[in-house]
Amino acid sequence: MWFEQTAASADLGYQLSRLISLFRTSNPANEFRTLANTLKPDLQVCAYYAPTASVVGHVVLVWEDLSIVLLQGCSNLTQAQGLIAGINTEHSNLLDHACNFYLRQAAIAVQASVTLNSADIRPRLIVAGHSLGGATSEVLALRLIPTRPAGTLSLVTFGSPRPGFVEFANAIEVIDLCRWMTDTDPVPQIPPRQDQSPVFFALLSQRGRLNANQYVQPHGGTVIYADGDTAARDVPNAVTPQLQFNIASWLLNLSTDPQSPHSINTYNVRLFARRGFNLGNPPAAPTTHGPGMPVDDSPAVVRSNANHAVRQLNAVTREGNVGVVVIPPAKRFTYSKIGGVWCVFFDESFVAVGPTRKKAGGMVNKGNQLLRRLQTMGVVDPNALPDALQAYLSSAKHLARR
Repeated sequence: MWFEQTAASADLGYQLSRLISLFRTSNPANEFRTLANTLKPDLQVCAYYAPTASVVGHVVLVWEDLSIVLLQGCSNLTQAQGLIAGINTEHSNLLDHACNFYLRQAAIAVQASVTLNSADIRPRLIVAGHSLGGATSEVLALRLIPTRPAGTLSLVTFGSPRPGFVEFANAIEVIDLCRWMTDTDPVPQIPPRQDQSPVFFALLSQRGRLNANQYVQPHGGTVIYADGDTAARDVPNAVTPQLQFNIASWLLNLSTDPQSPHSINTYNVRLFARRGFNLGNPPAAPTTHGPGMPVDDSPAVVRSNANHAVRQLNAVTREGNVGVVVIPPAKRFTYSKIGGVWCVFFDESFVAVGPTRKKAGGMVNKGNQLLRRLQTMGVVDPNALPDALQAYLSSAKHLARR
């Protein structure tokens, strides 16, 4: 029976993807219960949580001695923006082993509902999720490890983005895990590497750029092709994330479009092909994860990446017969010594006191880097401008207090 299989079982993956697909398309809870019972008559729906701006939609199911927690993919723009914003925050090994901050908060919310329904949790537990829900389920599974006897927790994901640093990937190696990926799904490579998407990196903060290249996928990656064939991979190697004006909107569209290579429907169809042709389980997936990538965040490299992003934007706008993007030099902040004190100016207006040359220079560099990023952001993601400006003001105040 499918519920007795290991995480890497194509039959288990097929049934879980069916349930997630039903969960995504059914509303309200009674409709999902009816549809779930057509899949397995004795399957009980113990808890149903519709998605909100801050909570990933999830359900708790029970069958005999097995409990299943299902998390659906990205369902609104706020969730997608939260995942991207989480890259810019500080990552600590003390907080769920350096995972994405937004994923941690989302997992805590789901864990609270699982705890609330703890009376319904059976000896064996499967956690499964798609897209944003897949990455959240990885963090959730990590948080559940201390509460579960060894060998009773399995994790299955479909098209999940990278959840965090190598410390996180190491921490969940003890879990029976299978990460399903279609060969044309770009989401498992989110956040992309610096050389894959310079526009994306131009919109990140300095900390975000350092963080993004350290994100890795955990073990257990399996690519599934249209004919049902599979291959063990860290990420799909046939596709890379392309230039996007708004990564958050792009991620949401991929999750909700039933025809996209990232949709749960696509995973369901491919797993059915493997199951239908009786191809058996996939080859053993890697037991290790890919390494994080070093990042050069020197001012020269930052300027080079920003210029590369502008050139790509110009190429896209020319193809669409849109006016060429012109971003002027962003060196409006300067500093000079007045009397015995170093002062910071914006154009010719005084804005701050260093008071030392080093501190004044630090504020000027941060200010000019921000202007460059804001100018690019004004073209590709104007909604992010207020947050970026507020982050800079906070950092400038911090520098001034030192």
